[in-house]
Amino acid sequence: MSWRLKSLAELSKYDLNGLSAQVQRATPKPTKYNAHRFEADGIKWDSKLEYAHYLVLRQEESAHQIFDLSVHQPFGLLASDGETKVAAIEIDFVFWTADGDFHAEDTKSAATRRLPTYRLKKRLFEIQYGTKIVEILRAGVRP
Repeated sequence: MSWRLKSLAELSKYDLNGLSAQVQRATPKPTKYNAHRFEADGIKWDSKLEYAHYLVLRQEESAHQIFDLSVHQPFGLLASDGETKVAAIEIDFVFWTADGDFHAEDTKSAATRRLPTYRLKKRLFEIQYGTKIVEILRAGVRP
């Protein structure tokens, strides 16, 4: 009897004497927009851009230009009734300036900043929290 499997997915259909066939990837699954996830300073970063911008903000915090830097801060987005949570957004960096202003910065690629879901959540955040999200396209460079 001669036969061939067309794919590893096809192998999973067969019960191999009660053993389940599990195939593990040699490398992690690539991200949707080819960003390289990694861990540094005890924090998991979604991209090298995000980590590079974090280093810039840490220098500003050390120089007392910004205060209370927070990373990957989640915010709930409420419906117009002010009570019903309809979505959530995770902002990469939030902090206070010496002037007492609250700032939110999000590192984005050109592709991810155009996504309709992100644009909607960004707009809801800006209305609800009264501050603009600054999109960082290059580390240390604010538009």
